[in-house]
Amino acid sequence: MKTLETEEPDLERAIALYTEGKDLVGRCETLLKSAQAALDAVNTASARPAEPAPDDDEENPF
Repeated sequence: MKTLETEEPDLERAIALYTEGKDLVGRCETLLKSAQAALDAVNTASARPAEPAPDDDEENPF
């Protein structure tokens, strides 16, 4: 983007830079979606109530 703003590349170079930028945006969106899914999974798992610990007092009274 900086090259497109500060220089005046020829049309082919400008199109190549634009295409590269679009590809990078797509990769970033994929990474962000993956990270969001991982965070959602952690939040879902932590939102579930914890399982109660087994009551060992009945088996071992002392």
